[in-house]
Amino acid sequence: MYRALTGIVAMGLVQGCTFWKTVPLEPYALRSGGETVRADLDSGERVTLSDAAIVRDSVISPNRRIPLKRIHRLQARRVDGAATTGLIIGTTAVMAVVALAVIMSDINADVGNLGGPINSGSMMPAPRP
Repeated sequence: MYRALTGIVAMGLVQGCTFWKTVPLEPYALRSGGETVRADLDSGERVTLSDAAIVRDSVISPNRRIPLKRIHRLQARRVDGAATTGLIIGTTAVMAVVALAVIMSDINADVGNLGGPINSGSMMPAPRP
């Protein structure tokens, strides 16, 4: 159960805290080392490229090269700091509530298992009917 919850949280952190930001069609508009970009072409096609960079007159990635003159709009994936912080705080709060509920459930189950008559003054268990 905890692995599934961790996986869901990780997916949310990766996907839920990013957005597409339009970047200028000029060198150094992208971070060095390449990043994921989405190019809207003049033909209407939308292409997503990994490890992309703008070099001279083109956006290049390991698999493709697109001339800048064919690109109508270029967007790069960026991290939204406020959304990330909110998601981390919210996830921590939910996990704390779930953990507290599990602990309380275990305590209530343990108290419920102490049933039977109280045998004052004797170390012997109460006789069974």
